[in-house]
Amino acid sequence: MIMQRYAAATVKTAPADDRNVSPRACSRRIGHSPQTATGARRSPRGPTRRRFSRPFAGFTLVELLVALAIAAILAAIAVPSYQAQVAKARRVNMQGDLIRLAQFMERLYSEHGCYSSGDDCSDPSQPAIATSIDNYSVSFDEFSADSFTIQASPVEGSPQDGDGVLTIDNLGDRSWD
Repeated sequence: MIMQRYAAATVKTAPADDRNVSPRACSRRIGHSPQTATGARRSPRGPTRRRFSRPFAGFTLVELLVALAIAAILAAIAVPSYQAQVAKARRVNMQGDLIRLAQFMERLYSEHGCYSSGDDCSDPSQPAIATSIDNYSVSFDEFSADSFTIQASPVEGSPQDGDGVLTIDNLGDRSWD
């Protein structure tokens, strides 16, 4: 009996013309699943079954918690760095404001021959400047008809508190602590 099956299996040859071959034999040879009478495909191992009773609807709680943990770690790293960069930018802006104030004082000197805001250089009166600019308190540290020193110190309780005092004088000497 075994010999008959072997002989039957070796006698069969592939047909030369695909038109005379049944769809079932063709699908086996090509590697496709056979089709039903309606044209729907059938699995060679039986009817198709879904693994889940409903389709995949969203993220699992574990996936959401992992994403939240990653976002928290990135925020913990990024926020202090961002705040340090903002503090540096405020300090640089204040340095630029001090330079502009010193240029204003030099224009006064060019127009009047002294740093006084009035026409009379014998009575040195300080020009009016803003007393608080972007978390800094600005004032004249020294002032006379021939010299000035402008100082900007951080306002207590502001983000710039403890940042150091910025000064500029009539010679252009700057000290940025």
